[in-house]
Amino acid sequence: MFAGGEDARELPRFPPGFRVECLYEGRFCKGTVVGNYYREPDFEPDYFAPYQVQLDDADGGDLIWMPEDDDESVRAA
Repeated sequence: MFAGGEDARELPRFPPGFRVECLYEGRFCKGTVVGNYYREPDFEPDYFAPYQVQLDDADGGDLIWMPEDDDESVRAA
């Protein structure tokens, strides 16, 4: 399941390679989706994040994951 309990069979809105803006550290930062259905070892067994995003260098260059697939968290750039 996505965070927030969405049906796991729903595809995330943005595929890898898509340019997005992510709410990160209190502001929207630009980046590129590098993966869908992201998991970390300490996630609950049925939990995955819809996106892993590489932020642009101008926005810190961090590799982050987005826990929600909604316009308040991640939107098209």
